[in-house]
Amino acid sequence: MAGIVLCSSGLVILLILLLVTGRYKIKYRKRLKNKLDKDEHPLLKLYGLCFWINDKFVVKKCKNLYKKSDSKLKKLYVREDIDEYRYLYMSKKIANSIAVLVIVLIVGLGIGVNEYGEAKNKLSEIQRNNPGEGEKEYSLIAKGKDNSEEITVNAAEKSLTIDECYEQLDKKKPEILKKVLGENKNVNNISKKLNLITTDDDKEIDIRWEIDKKDVIDSSGKIIKEINDKGDDVKLTGYLSLEDVTIIYEIPLHITGNDEIDSVQDKVQEIADENLYEKTIKLPRKINGKSIEFYSDVDTVADKFIIIGLIFAIAIFFFEDKNLDKNLKKRESQMVRDYPEIISKLLLYNGAGMSIRNGLERIVAEYKRNLNLGYRYAYEELDYTLNAMNSGINEQQAISEYGKRSGIHCYIKLANILQQNIKRGTREMAVALQEEMDNALIERKNKALKEGEEVGTKLLGPMIIMLIVAMGIVVAPALMSIKI
Repeated sequence: MAGIVLCSSGLVILLILLLVTGRYKIKYRKRLKNKLDKDEHPLLKLYGLCFWINDKFVVKKCKNLYKKSDSKLKKLYVREDIDEYRYLYMSKKIANSIAVLVIVLIVGLGIGVNEYGEAKNKLSEIQRNNPGEGEKEYSLIAKGKDNSEEITVNAAEKSLTIDECYEQLDKKKPEILKKVLGENKNVNNISKKLNLITTDDDKEIDIRWEIDKKDVIDSSGKIIKEINDKGDDVKLTGYLSLEDVTIIYEIPLHITGNDEIDSVQDKVQEIADENLYEKTIKLPRKINGKSIEFYSDVDTVADKFIIIGLIFAIAIFFFEDKNLDKNLKKRESQMVRDYPEIISKLLLYNGAGMSIRNGLERIVAEYKRNLNLGYRYAYEELDYTLNAMNSGINEQQAISEYGKRSGIHCYIKLANILQQNIKRGTREMAVALQEEMDNALIERKNKALKEGEEVGTKLLGPMIIMLIVAMGIVVAPALMSIKI
């Protein structure tokens, strides 16, 4: 029931927040809305709530978390306003977590309703396990007119009559007596509840008990009568059955104390311990003269499911950073592939007598003419560098920043070559660029081979599975045809 309340309350709160924040206005909302692609942002409908959470909690109270991904985002979004993309990236992470939370609450509500329906079904009987399946435990809710009580009933497995060994039964008597006495020291001083076991430790012997004075001790072994100072004598008779043989084991007891009147737990357990040869156990309609009803106390999964779902929703918020790292790896791989081409063009323009700046302008202009072929990070960084130069930043400083922003060894090396050219002139630049291009081509070839090996390794698993299946198809008919 708690799971149903929790799930329904959570859904109502989320629905109200979605409705209230659906038209929520923020600084970037109008500009961002026109840029957002539904394919890239499938949870766009949730962004109103995400923007509100972002403004109220993340931006103000979690500044370190909010700006944690800045360096990575700057590499992915060259020449862009990083504030917008940081805000949008965080909102996307929040949207993913909210979506998971909504799914968890809906599924949890369904599970809770189903469990509540099962628990609400009135029971008139419970079932034993078949022989060999062991004891079955039932959690029941006993509801009377005035109150209800959760009880646990252990239903022993259904027994079958089997051949008995007299010698084994005689050997088991001392062990059985010790178990029956329980916390009592001996048969002459019984003041605590007897443990009227129904089988031995090895579960080989079936035991049934009879008490000559049921007004003193009930069938569960509980003392139910006030005992005077002299005490009371009771004869406990056990019928020990092993296979087809049954022997009678009489135990004289001297009672010196008493217990309280039957509890619901003891009474139902008493009934469950009787008639072990019956598959069905009839539950009592009255206990101690009071009407009572039983309901299945289902082990609820909804609460556990919600807890796991909440953990998953939090985890997916941080898992989005993995996608960011994956995009950074793609960026690095793309820039490494473009490196020899950029070196080649610089070498060509340098040979034509152009300055570094003019050469870079030609390279960027050619890229922009073919922009429909795709977004290339290396060329975008060059364009950013040219814009910095045009805005008045020193060429040497702009090229140095280019290498740092790229964050890749080969581009840092290129920036150093270009800086040396600015300091010393173009005499040695052609040689340095030619050497760098040769190294870049070798590096690209090695990288391609490495990627090919990785792909081959990934395909190895499916190939092994296909081989096993093929061998099974060939070998199985041969094995089935062998006559043993």
